[in-house]
Amino acid sequence: MSWDDEHATRTYSECEMLVKCGFFEKHGHTNEPACHALIQLYCRGPKIDACKRRGYKQRHGYMPSDDLMPDGTMLGQKSA
Repeated sequence: MSWDDEHATRTYSECEMLVKCGFFEKHGHTNEPACHALIQLYCRGPKIDACKRRGYKQRHGYMPSDDLMPDGTMLGQKSA
């Protein structure tokens, strides 16, 4: 079974921080393909534990800027 097949059939739970996540509040209902893909991977998928927003909250005790994407890139900033 390929990685895609395995992860396509696996059910993931939503991130527990979704209800208070500024990024999700602003972009959770967008038709923008990039934001939709990030939400499916990080907020509702296999990369929940890799979300940079979650890590920031755990380290600092408060949520980061709404413009920090789950992959760690700031909106409007090109990734390296």
